[in-house]
Amino acid sequence: MGLEGDVEAHVVVLADGSVGDAQLVASSDEAFTIAVREALKDARFHPAARGGHPVASWVTLRLRFRLEE
Repeated sequence: MGLEGDVEAHVVVLADGSVGDAQLVASSDEAFTIAVREALKDARFHPAARGGHPVASWVTLRLRFRLEE
């Protein structure tokens, strides 16, 4: 397809590291939006911690899609 672009998403990372909610804020192409939504379904993160215990938190992801030469 030869596309490059960026996606910004606000994501709730739950205490177990899974994604609880995701809001796509900006995307340069619908194809990237679809790819990010699909990837976030199975994504796992290291959760934030408070007092040594994992907690849910909002994070902002900025993803850049670039072609490699």
